[in-house]
Amino acid sequence: MKKHVSFLIKPASSLCNMRCRYCFYYDVADHRNVRSFGIMKEETMKVLVDKALELGDDSDISFHFQGGEPTVAGLVFFEKFVSYVRQKKTNQTVHYALQTNATLLDEKWIDFFYKNRFLIGVSLDGYQEMHNYFRKDCQNKDTYKTVKVYIREEEYPEVIEHMKTRGYTKLSGYIKDLIAQDMERTGEKSNKTVNIGRDNIGTINM
Repeated sequence: MKKHVSFLIKPASSLCNMRCRYCFYYDVADHRNVRSFGIMKEETMKVLVDKALELGDDSDISFHFQGGEPTVAGLVFFEKFVSYVRQKKTNQTVHYALQTNATLLDEKWIDFFYKNRFLIGVSLDGYQEMHNYFRKDCQNKDTYKTVKVYIREEEYPEVIEHMKTRGYTKLSGYIKDLIAQDMERTGEKSNKTVNIGRDNIGTINM
């Protein structure tokens, strides 16, 4: 019987270039004996690939990269990973996937993902105001515009339309409560109004 196996890989351990308000992993890492093991060593990467390919010539293998932020490992790491798989594999079917905050991407990354058929997940918290409230970089700067470069709405019109027309009244209430709780915890105050959705379907009064 053909084996289907997935590997969840953290090539940069807990390292991340962002400081999201709700990140549990940042806190978890702070309480470890070793906060981060840094970038995965090449010899470790090769052992991982070898063990995966040993599952059989007809295996269907998925390598999923996660973080922290996996792209902190650098493009060279991923180029070496894919090159080694290509060098060592026989008849196995290999898939790649990566979840990213997209703030470190450039055209070289995009070309690499495209050529090697990576399935990419980009972390985006709704619309601009909501995303920028929750997802700051390590210098406490907004990240929405940087991330948005790699998400082209015109390529997914039916998804965007669905998001615009369904569920935002309920979503705005939920997010409002979430932000209020966070502000109570941090002692932060604001009089801003945040719009949720292009058609301003619901607002968050903070």
